[in-house]
Amino acid sequence: VLFPASGAQTEFLMAAPGSLRYRSKSKSLQRQLSIAEVKHERQRRQYLLDTIIREDGKSVTFGVKDDSCPVDYDRWKEEYDGEESIASRLDPLQENEEAEESKIEVEEIEFKEEASVGEKREPSSEDADKNLKPVARKSSSGRRKSLVRVKSRMKMQDRDVDDIAKALADAYDLRWNYVCNEEENGIDETDQPEFQADDTEFFCQWKRGILAIGRTEDNLPRWKCTSTAFDFFEDLQALNMLSSHGPIRSYCWKRLQVLDAKYKLYKLEKEGDEANILKHTARDFEHVVKVDTHIHHSACMSVKELFDFMKLKLKTAGHEIVSSGDDGKDLTLKGVFCGMNLTAETLSLDALDMKINAEDAYHRFDRFNAKYNPAGQSRLREIFLKTSNIISGKFLAELTGNVFRRLESTVGERTEMRLSIYGRSKNEWDKLSSWIEDHYLVSDRNKWVIQVPRIYTVFRKLGTIGSFFEMLDNIFTPLFECTKNPKSHPKLHDFLKQVSAFDSVDDESILESTFDPEKIPEDWTSEANPPYSYYCYYIRANIDVLNQFRASKGFSTFKFRPHCGEAGDPNHLAVAFLLADGIAHGINLWHRPTIQYLFYLAQIGVHMSPVSNNALFLAYERNPFPRLFARGLNVSLSTDDPCQFHSTENPLLEEYSIAAKVWRLSNCDQCEIARNSVRQSGFDSQLKAQWIGKGVMTKEISDEDCLLSNLPSIRLQFRRESRGCELEAIFGKERTKQILGDYALEESESSEFGFSHLHQKLPTTVLHSQFPVHFQEEKRDGRRDFLFPSIMFGAGILAGMLLLSYSNS
Repeated sequence: VLFPASGAQTEFLMAAPGSLRYRSKSKSLQRQLSIAEVKHERQRRQYLLDTIIREDGKSVTFGVKDDSCPVDYDRWKEEYDGEESIASRLDPLQENEEAEESKIEVEEIEFKEEASVGEKREPSSEDADKNLKPVARKSSSGRRKSLVRVKSRMKMQDRDVDDIAKALADAYDLRWNYVCNEEENGIDETDQPEFQADDTEFFCQWKRGILAIGRTEDNLPRWKCTSTAFDFFEDLQALNMLSSHGPIRSYCWKRLQVLDAKYKLYKLEKEGDEANILKHTARDFEHVVKVDTHIHHSACMSVKELFDFMKLKLKTAGHEIVSSGDDGKDLTLKGVFCGMNLTAETLSLDALDMKINAEDAYHRFDRFNAKYNPAGQSRLREIFLKTSNIISGKFLAELTGNVFRRLESTVGERTEMRLSIYGRSKNEWDKLSSWIEDHYLVSDRNKWVIQVPRIYTVFRKLGTIGSFFEMLDNIFTPLFECTKNPKSHPKLHDFLKQVSAFDSVDDESILESTFDPEKIPEDWTSEANPPYSYYCYYIRANIDVLNQFRASKGFSTFKFRPHCGEAGDPNHLAVAFLLADGIAHGINLWHRPTIQYLFYLAQIGVHMSPVSNNALFLAYERNPFPRLFARGLNVSLSTDDPCQFHSTENPLLEEYSIAAKVWRLSNCDQCEIARNSVRQSGFDSQLKAQWIGKGVMTKEISDEDCLLSNLPSIRLQFRRESRGCELEAIFGKERTKQILGDYALEESESSEFGFSHLHQKLPTTVLHSQFPVHFQEEKRDGRRDFLFPSIMFGAGILAGMLLLSYSNS
């Protein structure tokens, strides 16, 4: 809400709990201030928060003038510390009208004179005289109403469970403004072009850092981003307000505890049945498909594989020119190693020094990055682990081929390796795709994920790029050109068929600025690095526009699965909830129960790497993975960087083995984690159906699902029923039916506690086709069950009476 300050030089806007945004009338500059900053700044600046106009015509004046601190400000801060709502902090006159105010949907207001959202504008002298009459902003999509409902329901008390559920439902719906809701809308596997047109018929133009694509004859964008940076900023602030609200946090924490208790009760009741069922299936954990959903290509090999490869090349290709010295002279491979006093005989694993020492690297991301340099030499990294060098990445291609052959020798392992695109120049895509095709690095066991490192500040200081917009332009313009005319980039067109997603990587713990929706990428020319939310929004927005264009031509589309929740600000998880199809790490979910509960409701994939986290940020025994898995979140195990963290030649099985031993995971648990990894991956839905059954597409549990994923139907039905109960409490029966399908809803309605009936309710075809008759539960007479304990109780009383009479005598 905008508060016009008559006669003042500053206009204040309420942006979030305990924060102020002000816009200078002279520079149209916007900035966010925390409470601590406001308290500090009041000693040297004069603030004026003018009259707040309510719909009922009443007004309340807050003054922060001179160097004094008014009573209103102290009360405001006190109530903020108690996690009260924004409405109750700003309007103490309405304390007795909370019930009525919580139902009012207050429309957001804007300047009547503003032509578009976020457009810069210098106020005129007439504005001060007329006091800038606000008008309501309308939205045909209903997104605005959803946002307002989240804010208006922040005045609830602990007893208002219905209002809490409605607020969570509205927050859940905010996500679908940015991410495709495949569960409710379905997955269209028959993407057909909307129309056949010449490649020259399309145009691309940038608007505020986001692609807009259309047909030349229309001269209007046909595919564009529907949510602006201002929309995202407001949605993010509303979600952060909700996640820090006391009653909502308590509700979500209790629901997560209920899910914990349900799983423990289920394990006590059905663990034996699961073990017996798995004994009589034709598959086992080794044969089920499992995907390493988070693995970096430059560290995808084990350190032993890299060591053996280096020794082999020293013996067979020692005289090959691989680099250039500081003086410009060419260096052979032997010459490079001789400069480090190393030979094929003296080279050892300890000399490579690529393993992470947890004591030295704990919370030291810089030391972790340094471990990518074999023997501490960046030149060796350039020779063996880079795609662009004097030998055109030949050594890394050979190493990748070795890893692919190892993958193909296994039964059910798949990977999604990450390759880097930095945004330094537009020819990066062509170089990378040429490297892939020239060395034929294509395998049906692997999908590529493109990671965009958040290191704009490095290239800006080097002068490689002049603004953040140039970085986005270098990343996305070649993709548009390739989609528009595949013949212009034929190798890139073939390579994009193997790409499943985009990622955003770097150290999350670095201190960052706040998200400023008015600062567009074209204006970001400083050397400061944009915040995490800024990177994610503009990458996601451009991926969405590109996906619309590619889908219209029948080409593959991309997901967005950034690194998130590993360290740093837990609010990054709120960004990921709005924008991401899945995240890597996510260990900070444990500290945000509201966001964790929303992740559970939406089943957002979380690729967790406990061995990696153990070395960098969190001890293995403290990792939240087993608790998140028990609660039913969509979590999987991944390796991250096998070269740094793992010791065997099969790092994914090593990851599963360590988790099974430390956390006592059963075979059924491991099979469920493997099934989650397939669900999260970017492989085609037809392949997923072959690997884990058609239930991933049809919302039904079938015999085939159980056989392929090696999971008993009782486990699948338990997970579906538990989620159905939570969804029904939030959304009601009708929408739960739309999300999970008829089968899950019928099971949920027929259950009193959600567990005891599961085995009996299985389809008879499943019972008789998979499980022998003697493993089916017998229906016992309740009177017989009661008779034996009664007899034993009576016998105990009789024995006690006899013993008492004997002692008295």
